[in-house]
Amino acid sequence: MRRRSWILSAAGAAGTLVVGWCLMPARSRLGSPGAMLPTQGDVALNGWIKIAADGTVVLAMPRSEMGQGVHTALAMLAAEELDLPLERVRLEQAGADRIYGNVAMIVAGLPVHPSESEPGARTARLRAAEWIIGKIARELGIIATGGSSSVADAWQPVRLAAATARA
Repeated sequence: MRRRSWILSAAGAAGTLVVGWCLMPARSRLGSPGAMLPTQGDVALNGWIKIAADGTVVLAMPRSEMGQGVHTALAMLAAEELDLPLERVRLEQAGADRIYGNVAMIVAGLPVHPSESEPGARTARLRAAEWIIGKIARELGIIATGGSSSVADAWQPVRLAAATARA
């Protein structure tokens, strides 16, 4: 096999793998009930919510409270979605599962040209970069707190987990 043929074959194979990976559906951030630490009498409904034996809802909290109000905001979101008083929602430190990764923090760390960061000036290139970095961040599942991204990142999986638990 000639060198040129090998390079073209390798480039074609790499391109095929990249396209195939991009077409795969996004990793679910709900997780399985096994993601939450089991305790006697509790029923885990997904990776974010479990119901305790006394009827309180336990919400997995993968973020540190550093003044941004993430503990209150996500507990309120779960209580609202489950139609419960806030007093019946308790927080529990989440494990090290990839479903708790902070995708918003990774995407927000993209270096962008100042003209692309202005409202209404989002280019197709920036949207594509955010999409691919978001997909990579979901796969990596880096658990971190920072950049005021905790609520922005976790509101959707918590809302979906609570709505699924209510159903």
